[in-house]
Amino acid sequence: MRFTALLAAALLAAGAASAATIERTEGARSISGVTNIGGDAKGLRDPFVLNTLLGGDALQLGDRIEIFGRIGNGDDAFRVKSAVGFTVSLFGDGFVDAQGGGDDTSLTVNLFDASDTSTALATSTTLNTDTTTPQLLVSASMAGDFIVELVGQGDAAHYDIAVQAVPLPAALPMLGAALGGLALIRRKRA
Repeated sequence: MRFTALLAAALLAAGAASAATIERTEGARSISGVTNIGGDAKGLRDPFVLNTLLGGDALQLGDRIEIFGRIGNGDDAFRVKSAVGFTVSLFGDGFVDAQGGGDDTSLTVNLFDASDTSTALATSTTLNTDTTTPQLLVSASMAGDFIVELVGQGDAAHYDIAVQAVPLPAALPMLGAALGGLALIRRKRA
C-alpha cells in the first residue's frame, strides 16, 4: 500500500512539475521581456497554434498561456489542442484603447471546434475598450481541438487574454470513486 501511495504522489508531482505559464505578444504589440509569437495571428483560415509554445503538447492541467495582442477591424485566431477543459479570460490590463482615444472599439470572442468553424460553440458578451476587470470570456468543458477567435471592430486596441487548463468536471466524481474504492480495499484488508 505504501508503494501505491508513493507512486500516486510521484505522478501528482510530475504533473505539477510540467505545468507552465507562457507569455507571448502578438502582432505589432511589444512588451519588454516578452517574446513575440513571430507575427500577427491570422483569422479562422490560418490560426496560430498555441500548442507550439508547449513543444507541440496538448494543454495540460496547470498550463496557462498569456497573450498580449493588438486588434482593430479584423480577427485574431488561436488553435488550442487541450487534454482537459480550458478557459479564455481577460486579465491584466484587459481590453484598452491602443491610442488613448475614446471607447470606440469592441471585442467579441468565439469558440469553435477546429473541424467545424461554421457554428460557434460559445460566444462572449461584446466588450468595449477600457474593460479592465478580469473576466471569463469563453470556456470548453471537455478535451479537444478548438479555435479561439477574437473579433475586433473599430480602432486599434490592446487585449490581454489567458488560455488556462482547468479540470474536467466529470473527472471529480471518478476521482472520488477511485479514492473510495481504495479505502474499501484497505478496510477489507484490515
